Amino acid sequence: WVIDNSGSMRPFQSRLAQNIGNFVSLLSLDSSVDYRLGFITTDDHRLIGPYINNSTPNPGQFAASEILGIGTSGSGNEKGLEELSAALEEFDNSGDFIRYDAELIVIFVSDEQDNSPLPYNHYINAYDHYKPVDKIKMYAVIGDYPEGCRGSWQTQNGYPLSTNAVFGAGYYEVVNHYGGAWYSICEEDWSSNMTELASDITIRSAFFLNEPDPIV
Repeated sequence: WVIDNSGSMRPFQSRLAQNIGNFVSLLSLDSSVDYRLGFITTDDHRLIGPYINNSTPNPGQFAASEILGIGTSGSGNEKGLEELSAALEEFDNSGDFIRYDAELIVIFVSDEQDNSPLPYNHYINAYDHYKPVDKIKMYAVIGDYPEGCRGSWQTQNGYPLSTNAVFGAGYYEVVNHYGGAWYSICEEDWSSNMTELASDITIRSAFFLNEPDPIV
């Protein structure tokens, strides 16, 4: 997960934290799905805390805690595509987190466009260095194409606040390139989106063998 940690993200991080349990529960439902779940931000490629896997106690609660710990004091110059590229390079060099035989699933969450210094095609080429194209899938929870979106958020005190998000340019193109899906960050109820995300990811974990006697 690549999470925007700029000042405007508090309501969106709260919604993600409230609904990440749906995502993790469905991901964990099939014990054959061997996953590693980690979070980075749009201004830092390093993992926020330890990654989550099948053996993590209360993984949904743990994920929510990590999201809430990200905070909103990060840079307003969001560079999600560049930070992902830097993260993959570090994972590849260290041998940590990323695995040779696992699919790479990336989910961007931001209310802004990507402001990475190079064109999105450059980052696509960088990602393809670490995995075959059919082993990569990307998703995004962003401002709607093509003009962004508006929504509302209810604070803990019960006061409604308006929320805005610009079109998530950069993330949108990368997601489409890899055949993923994007969801509106202005949706008030994220539960169905998180369930749909997890469903699509876990369905892709099953493949038909094309030989009658495969080598294990």
